[in-house]
Amino acid sequence: MPRRGHTVALTAIGIYLAQVLLFSTYACWHNQLEYADKATRPVPTTLAHIANHPVFTVPAHICGYACGYGFYAPRVGSHYLTEFRIDHRDGQATIAHYPSLSTLEGRVRYRAFTDLFGGLLPAQDGLVRDRELPRRVARATAKSLTQRTAARLAATRVSCRVGAWYIRPLRPAPVDTSSHYLTLFETDIRP
Repeated sequence: MPRRGHTVALTAIGIYLAQVLLFSTYACWHNQLEYADKATRPVPTTLAHIANHPVFTVPAHICGYACGYGFYAPRVGSHYLTEFRIDHRDGQATIAHYPSLSTLEGRVRYRAFTDLFGGLLPAQDGLVRDRELPRRVARATAKSLTQRTAARLAATRVSCRVGAWYIRPLRPAPVDTSSHYLTLFETDIRP
């Protein structure tokens, strides 16, 4: 008969492995929808609700298994995001995160390319840096991507929003450093 300590340890290990399986399933399904565009069914609401519940997310972020890194891991290379809102001539509007890229490989490369938008991040730690040239290049790139998307799709209007996720550090900080989305730049083109 197993001792009480062994039973508690085996239960804790079982709960931990079940959470890893839960977050791996959720991340794979979510990434399949976002990057592959081949899955037709959305993530089940029950799975999404459980995976986003604080009881599960807090230990998942502390242990590191809520990252979503797996086979579909384009965000490993870059955490900068571009969102294109395309207004079509028929009155419909669509949202795209990639400028008409059809392959997963192209999307992974595009995510790595968006590291260019790091020049739009505000300076931190009070350090004065010569950042004007990287900012100008990043803004010009976002405007060019927006213009080319508008011309290629014959849209009435295309707006682009560039942003980044600020991930809360694990170390304590004197100021509020919760995870949040930063909008770095927005542009709007009407051809």
